[in-house]
Amino acid sequence: IYFGNKFKLGGVIAKGTVVRDDFIVTIGAGLNLNNEHPTRSVNQVIKESGKDELVQEEFLADTFNILEEVIEKCNNGNFAEVKALYYKYWLHGDQKIRIIENEDDIVKNVTVTGIDEYGFLRVVDEDNKEFSVFDDGNSFDMMEGLIKPKTR
Repeated sequence: IYFGNKFKLGGVIAKGTVVRDDFIVTIGAGLNLNNEHPTRSVNQVIKESGKDELVQEEFLADTFNILEEVIEKCNNGNFAEVKALYYKYWLHGDQKIRIIENEDDIVKNVTVTGIDEYGFLRVVDEDNKEFSVFDDGNSFDMMEGLIKPKTR
């Protein structure tokens, strides 16, 4: 979660697992609401714009209520509506990034085109070949425009 291209305010990570007929999603999220250091907080940005700061308990309640609505839409088969909402706030459209592949540290220059039907990042390379970047332990550094294998 970024404010412009300079400040990281938080992050989200999601992992999906299939168990028999169930799809289980585990979501982890963090947001810097009040800490002014080492970066900036959401409330700093809000305060500088002359608006009232967010109260942590109200923010959490609102967030979980909206998340519950989004999950309900998915459960009712309205994924297209959720995807449209996702793209409304999409940050990566036409972003030029580099992918470091595991084998031989080969760097590929690609352009982000969106997400595929499974939620994986969709990119097109310099040869106009479009493909998905799967969650196989990769790390996406938006500030660097880089997808690289995580060090374990």
